Amino acid sequence: KGGHYLSRYNLGILERDNGNFDLALAHFSIGAEMGYEDSLTAILGMCVNGFVAKSDYAKALKGYQEAKAEMATDYKQSISVRRLPTLVSSLRTFVAPPFDSETVCEYLEDLQRIQFDSTKTLLRGYYKANSALFN
Repeated sequence: KGGHYLSRYNLGILERDNGNFDLALAHFSIGAEMGYEDSLTAILGMCVNGFVAKSDYAKALKGYQEAKAEMATDYKQSISVRRLPTLVSSLRTFVAPPFDSETVCEYLEDLQRIQFDSTKTLLRGYYKANSALFN
């Protein structure tokens, strides 16, 4: 399983148009599991027309929803990481130096309520790389 979602979608179209519905379903399912809505719609169309089972559509829908949820989580994490320099500069306004990386972590976690496991690792790395900002 892999490849580009558009490639999988296009292969699914070719297989569907040639009457190879099992292969079309396989390609569309992979595309849907990558979060590509058109692949999911194609599976729905095949389901409505009786070429694939409802359970196949349900499985593809679940994979699509999981992919979308993962993308949303990844986006939130990337936004938090990109905002670190701004957050650290605001720290200097509210906390008197000198302070250690734990203080920085606690302040930023409280300030932003960052909710992913690698927060402290990222902040410690940022602190070490930019320690001149904190003295």
